[in-house]
Amino acid sequence: MKKGLLLLIAILLCTGCEALIRNRSVKNNIFESKKPEMLLVINPRFEYLGYHETITRQTSAARDRVRNKKVTAYVFITKAKDSNAINELVAITFHQTNYSGHSGELFQHIQQVYDKGTVELGGQLYQYYTRFEKPSANMIFTQFVLQEGFEMPCGLVKRVARAVGPHKTELMNIYYYQSVTNTDIACDSWQIQQRLNTKQKDFLRTFDQTFHALMNFIE
Repeated sequence: MKKGLLLLIAILLCTGCEALIRNRSVKNNIFESKKPEMLLVINPRFEYLGYHETITRQTSAARDRVRNKKVTAYVFITKAKDSNAINELVAITFHQTNYSGHSGELFQHIQQVYDKGTVELGGQLYQYYTRFEKPSANMIFTQFVLQEGFEMPCGLVKRVARAVGPHKTELMNIYYYQSVTNTDIACDSWQIQQRLNTKQKDFLRTFDQTFHALMNFIE
């Protein structure tokens, strides 16, 4: 009887795990999610690098509780010719959090941005920013890329995000990164928006256009 009960519990837990896995998947460069419901087609020039998951520990403000929060990422890349360096990257990430009742700005803490605001994608409103980045190992998709043996030079990043789920328990992000090393302009010269030259401003406009062209939301 006891063994039968344990087996039943194991089956139920396994079924739950499989259902969770089936909620999001990638096939033929199409990212499909059932929670939230969406189909996103990534340009075929990108290679699907894979799925990455990390668990972070967060201490409450009163320091009386520690919570484990899951962060997942689906990563697509293009590589520089004859190199291990990443040329472009698209990362779709989900951060377990709590944005219930949150209606303000998601990126108040983000500094030195070229641009930020709201944009509609696939019939949904996202908040976004664009900025220069020297990718660090603190970013979930950077960790994954480095673990896979690739390099991420300095580049531009556009990030769009919205809280999802019936109780706003996840923050969904779409990142688009593009290396600027092929512009022959030093990385440090990209950090201050007011000092961008004409070539950099043209690159920035093309970068934004590329972001919108490489992803197709199927409604």
